[in-house]
Amino acid sequence: MMRHTPCFLPPTRRDLLRSLAAAALGTALPAGCAPEGYLVLQQQVRQLTQDNNKLREDFETLRAKQDMDSMRIWGKVNCNNDQVRDFIHRCENGESANCSTDAWGSAIAFMTTQPYMHMYLRPKEGLRGMVHFRQGQILSLIESHNIFPTTKFLIMVQPPTEVAKQVDDALEAGNDLRQHLFLTLRLPRNVKVIGPQLIPCKVKADAITSQFSRHLLRPRQGEPGDNEPRTRVWLFRTDCGAT
Repeated sequence: MMRHTPCFLPPTRRDLLRSLAAAALGTALPAGCAPEGYLVLQQQVRQLTQDNNKLREDFETLRAKQDMDSMRIWGKVNCNNDQVRDFIHRCENGESANCSTDAWGSAIAFMTTQPYMHMYLRPKEGLRGMVHFRQGQILSLIESHNIFPTTKFLIMVQPPTEVAKQVDDALEAGNDLRQHLFLTLRLPRNVKVIGPQLIPCKVKADAITSQFSRHLLRPRQGEPGDNEPRTRVWLFRTDCGAT
């Protein structure tokens, strides 16, 4: 003889509490034995879940919009140089540097107005040959109080010659620096790092470096000197490029 689960109507306070708990947990009561109001409570839980998901989506949309607005504001406050903005825009779009007058005019404007550090590396050693002094410069450049919503970094490299192997070594050093920023120095992953950007046209590259103070460009102890093959690596911090 089949046994039936007894049902008691009207529901007691305990029945209603059990039904609310079951609805919240997504469990079902025996068929035909749901206390009065159980189905209503279950529907209310579903509706609340849907409303909560919708509110979360709306919040994420609003936060993304606020981040974009904040980036526009910071970009205008921290960058008022059109040439610099144009140069960063080209780099962000993946355009290779070229030897045109306007391109190098923008490059010079960028390199002589933005905070930076630079180092000399032996091509065969790459970033492994970075001296301790340069590590300290990098740490100063990426200090958290200098990081704004629009802040990004640009890596530029100049090989000692345009020989393919030395060009590859320079680009490898730039990529190693990128990894060093994120993996070793823990630069936040949401901060954009552009490059490495290769500086071609050795004559014009030398013209750019002539814009800097010789004191700032002099090799530090342990770095290759003027009479050695050396790769130049720059790391720039900028708030330009966001519009």
